[in-house]
Amino acid sequence: MEVLQKEIKFVEYDNKKLYIINNKDKDVLNENSEFLLGSVTKIFTAITLLVLHQKNIININDKVIKYLENKQFKNITILDLINHVSGMKNINDGHDYDKGVSKKYKNATETYNSFKNEKLITKPKGKFLYSNIGYITLGAIIEHVTDMEYTNVVEQYILKPLNIHNTDLGETNIKLYSSKGTKVSKNGYYERFFSSSAGQYHSTVNDLIKFADFPKLLNKNTLQILKKIYINWEKDGNNIIIHQGGIIGGESSLRYKYNKEWKLLDIYIKLKTITH
Repeated sequence: MEVLQKEIKFVEYDNKKLYIINNKDKDVLNENSEFLLGSVTKIFTAITLLVLHQKNIININDKVIKYLENKQFKNITILDLINHVSGMKNINDGHDYDKGVSKKYKNATETYNSFKNEKLITKPKGKFLYSNIGYITLGAIIEHVTDMEYTNVVEQYILKPLNIHNTDLGETNIKLYSSKGTKVSKNGYYERFFSSSAGQYHSTVNDLIKFADFPKLLNKNTLQILKKIYINWEKDGNNIIIHQGGIIGGESSLRYKYNKEWKLLDIYIKLKTITH
C-alpha cells in the first residue's frame, strides 16, 4: 500500500483484495472506476498484433515497409517495433509530449502522419530504446491491414471476446487531475487521442482482471512468440506480464503472473490519478 499523502486518489488490487483511497474529491471509487492506463495500453496493442499474426492478417516478422511506405523502415520489422529495438526515437525527442497537443486526433494513422516525415530512426537497431512513436506506428499498421480504426480492432479481437466493457478512449467516469493537482486541461485530454496505440486507453480494475484471460485467445505457437516480447518476463518457470504507464491525468501498474502452462496465478493492478 502507498503511504498516505496530502491528496491522493487510487484503487489497488492485490492478492484478490481491493484497496481504495480518495481524499481528493467526492468521487466514490470501486472496481469499475475508470482511470487512465497510459503505456499499459501497449499490452493491448501487442496482444492485438499477436492475434492478427495468428489469423494470418499480418506477419510480425515482416518489414514495416511492407505495410507503411516509409524508406526509414526498410530494415525494421514489426517485431522490432514491438520490442523497442528498432532504433526509433521516443516521442519527446520531437514533440512537447508533456504538455499534450492542441487538437483531437482521429486515429493512430492520423497521429503517425503528423511525424512520419521526421527522422525517426536515431539509434542503432537492436538496442532497447523505449519508443511511444514506435507503438503509434504499430497502431497505424493495424489500421492499414484491417481497414479499421485501432479502437475497433481491439474491441473486435480483444475486448468483446473477453467481455470487457469499460476500456475505451475519451471521458472517464471519475475526475482526473494533472501533476499540479488541478483538473486536466483540454490539451491534456487531447493527449490521449494523440497517444493512440501507445497510451490512449482508460480502464477499470474489473476490466483488467478480465483482460488477464487473454492467453486463451492465443494458441501454443503464438504464446511462444509472446515469451519473446518485452512485456513478458520468465522467473522461476513462471511467465509474468508486466508494464507501467503514465500520461497527463493518470498512472498505472499491471502485473499478471502465470505458470508455464499459462494458468493465471496472481494479479496486481494499481490505477491512480496524479494529484501531487
